[in-house]
Amino acid sequence: LQFRAPLTLPPSNTQIRAEADPAVAGQGCMYVGATFIRLNSNGSATIRSVRTDDPSSSKCPINGTMASLPGNGVIYVRSARPGETCLSSNPHPYSLSADVTSYNRCAGDVFVEGTLDGRLTIAAENNIVISNDLIYRGGRGAGSDDMLGLVANNFVEIMHPVNNGGQNLHYLPGGRTFEDPHIDAAILSVEHSFRVQNHDEGNDFDDPIDLFGTIGQLYRGPVGT
Repeated sequence: LQFRAPLTLPPSNTQIRAEADPAVAGQGCMYVGATFIRLNSNGSATIRSVRTDDPSSSKCPINGTMASLPGNGVIYVRSARPGETCLSSNPHPYSLSADVTSYNRCAGDVFVEGTLDGRLTIAAENNIVISNDLIYRGGRGAGSDDMLGLVANNFVEIMHPVNNGGQNLHYLPGGRTFEDPHIDAAILSVEHSFRVQNHDEGNDFDDPIDLFGTIGQLYRGPVGT
């Protein structure tokens, strides 16, 4: 038998960051602080973010619709640097006061959901939180040309909010929880894991996690009991 050398994880996702940083002629979109991205089936994206590194660019809105995905297919979210201000409003629409999981609006976190039409890499200096179904418009068949990469320096996790009594919080429209996760993506956690938030509290998902893609992680993360 012949064995190939193991693939080693990169120390960080800074190479992806350069593809979005306008300071080094990156052609993607660079956001700062907690950022919510809803991918729309028409190839657009709804964005809510604290700020962007390219405020003059209409292609990277901080509170509105990105008419089309970046030409190079890269969105990067970095943490605010010391001295940079963060808006008082939380761009995450599902922020719940009773949630035991707290979020820092200045951290490079991405909350993502929706339907992707195209090819896109979303990278975060901190965590990526999958807040609802994340699927390909073209489906999972051989004829689909959709492709999504989620690359976080820290955790890639499925949102599962609970209160301090260990009870599920219903945060989705219609008073629902994220009960039946469907995820289409290639996932990489550079320094930590792919996991479910508060995996040992509240009710389990109604069905097993349905993930089409890959998981690369430094440590095996918990997804349930």
